[in-house]
Amino acid sequence: MKLPHEAPVDGYQPTWHYTANTYSPTTLRDNVGFFLRTRVKLDENGNIISANYAKVIGDFRFSPANGAMQFLYYFNPVPNDRNLEFDPKRNLFPANFPGANVSDP
Repeated sequence: MKLPHEAPVDGYQPTWHYTANTYSPTTLRDNVGFFLRTRVKLDENGNIISANYAKVIGDFRFSPANGAMQFLYYFNPVPNDRNLEFDPKRNLFPANFPGANVSDP
């Protein structure tokens, strides 16, 4: 596996910066990645009530010609479920949904 199947409980940073040089050729890596905690809801004391988890696998890809950015990710839509196993049988989009067909990472 390129990353663990379960997102970590803590260790998340509130911001992240990524610098890319789109003027020279690069070799994209698929053995890097990171986890995201999104849609975070907090109680009045700042404790997490619920959150969704995702992982990004590989480098971001940029196209200076049209300003496009691509990345491979898996998002779990179930709040508080840190499981990020890839399961093509549970694809959230139908096969005929343009641009959303999932293949094995």
